[in-house]
Amino acid sequence: MVDDPEHSSEIAVNYSDLDINKHVTAGKYIEWIQNSFETRMYEKSNISEFQMNFLSETYSGENITMHWMTGKESGDNYYFEGIKGSYDHPVIRAYVKFDQYQ
Repeated sequence: MVDDPEHSSEIAVNYSDLDINKHVTAGKYIEWIQNSFETRMYEKSNISEFQMNFLSETYSGENITMHWMTGKESGDNYYFEGIKGSYDHPVIRAYVKFDQYQ
């Protein structure tokens, strides 16, 4: 859980974000999380671990606030939580770990 977010971004869910059941696809959540990092992060390291838990569906026309913070155990671990609109209802939680290139 992201209890002390360092960053937040607002994401509007569009039709192209949906699967055949009209829910946001897993790929879109991954894309939103990956786009949270600056390009230079990918130039010096790669993602070595990615975990995501789906907690609720998200539909077209809704807004997601993506909160994230650096893990306390290391500067290369990040925790994400996507909150649906004004409901304060989490829809996803994710963990991303980067390893520096050797």
